[in-house]
Amino acid sequence: MELKFLGCGDSFCFALGNNAAFFFEGDHLYFLDMGQSIFAKALEKGLIAKAKKVTVFVTHCHLDHIGSLGEAVTYFSVFHPEIPFEIVYPNKNFLAARLGDLYPLDKVAVHEELQGTIDGVSYRFVLAKHIPNSYAIFLKDGATYLYYSGDNATLNEEAVKLLREGTLDALYQDVAKATFAYHFGFPDFVAAIPEDLKSKAFVMHVPSPSYLEEAKSLGFGVPDLL
Repeated sequence: MELKFLGCGDSFCFALGNNAAFFFEGDHLYFLDMGQSIFAKALEKGLIAKAKKVTVFVTHCHLDHIGSLGEAVTYFSVFHPEIPFEIVYPNKNFLAARLGDLYPLDKVAVHEELQGTIDGVSYRFVLAKHIPNSYAIFLKDGATYLYYSGDNATLNEEAVKLLREGTLDALYQDVAKATFAYHFGFPDFVAAIPEDLKSKAFVMHVPSPSYLEEAKSLGFGVPDLL
């Protein structure tokens, strides 16, 4: 599982685009969130053309995480129904209410299980401290085990423990200028990660490009932007 990003900024960091990741397992394309303009980027970069199946994991329902999900729903359900398309999010009704009547979910599969396996990729949602119905995700395939925070005002203790034990290969955490009700602060992230594990701890959903530069200078991982 090689995680790449189509954007790694917060909702107002237009220079980096909305935070969204993807990876391929064979010709199966998986997304982690699909914020504003993300589906268009995926089309422009040729990702969709390479896919014979598409799965979108949704962490929560802010527009910078689902802003172009409706476009994907229409694209696959109306124009390309031959390509299997599915969404994984624990509360279908909550998501459907946010997408509204313009993008009904009745023609696409929505998996609401908190954990499961899709074509060899195992996932487990855990609650995140952000807005109602927000989740972080643990993902595992045959080679890689990672944690993706979504938007989370806390640093997941289990993820840090697994990172210390050498079980977790990578931890991706959204960061803000300081910890507050919706996001985890970059200074607290720096303080929480041991020196020898920094290369496996990645910042994302950053307020500005300067956060990537500082994180990299301190030895942390930064998103691999396509």
